[in-house]
Amino acid sequence: MADKNNKILGARIKKARLAKGFTQAKLAEGICTQAQISNIEKGTNNDNPSSHTLFLLSEKLDTSMSYLYGQDNAFHGNVQDIEFDELREIINRIKSRRDYETLNYIIKHELENFNNTDEFFNQYLQWHKALVVYYVEDNFEKAESLILNALNITIGEESLRTTTQKIRVKMSYSNFLMNQERHDEAKVLLDECMSDYDELIQNNSMSFELLELHNYLILNLSNIYFNQQKYEEILELISKAIEQSHKYNSMVSLGDFYYQIALANKRLNHLELYFMNVEKALTIFDLQRNDQMYMFVSKKLELTNKELELLTVSK
Repeated sequence: MADKNNKILGARIKKARLAKGFTQAKLAEGICTQAQISNIEKGTNNDNPSSHTLFLLSEKLDTSMSYLYGQDNAFHGNVQDIEFDELREIINRIKSRRDYETLNYIIKHELENFNNTDEFFNQYLQWHKALVVYYVEDNFEKAESLILNALNITIGEESLRTTTQKIRVKMSYSNFLMNQERHDEAKVLLDECMSDYDELIQNNSMSFELLELHNYLILNLSNIYFNQQKYEEILELISKAIEQSHKYNSMVSLGDFYYQIALANKRLNHLELYFMNVEKALTIFDLQRNDQMYMFVSKKLELTNKELELLTVSK
């Protein structure tokens, strides 16, 4: 294998490994040694990995051998754009797992090393630094400063790409405000996001990215409704979102949707529906290998069962 191919293989295995949240040792387990993974990722592996080893690695990483070998994206023009887009996909998967520690690692060791002065990229970087500061460092003031800086960046002519990113940044800020119990401000921001999204969908056909954006907006809106104790509205809102997801054959946010439905039913004392939808959520998180959310929901389910046992005993 040529040096160039070694470097492509190493870079792609590393990116896929980080997206899964695996350490080198975890990826190597049952396949090869941690040292071999380290050498492959550095692109300095003198003993080329066998096809069988690469097959096992690709299976564990949920990717194809052709991707690891760099046999796709061959006709894209700008290599830096390809790498940034690939990294964005990885970051999206990490965020869906709420794995902000891994996101912190990605920002410090990958994102900050990009030689990119583009304003779109700069906004993206400031936004994700804000997420890490808020969820890892628990520093709202610093996170708010970073995210406001991101929103104040002018990216030139508006496009689907730039408007979509700005909506996502606003949603993150809305979440920060919700968590700080500044609910009215959070709702104003979310209303702006919904308005911007409606304009986007009028001028563009539905795509995976727009459906993903829609589902994130719905989740944020349902959090607002929870604060307002509008549980019936949550059920109606999310049921429609699930129907749309099925229509477009998408599982984006589906586990979160069923968990939100479960929580709303719990507040309405519809316990049978609560348990049914929690099981659906757990099944989806398990299929998606979203270990963080699977463990989080499992622990919440365990607490609910204990609460119900105590109520039964007290009667």
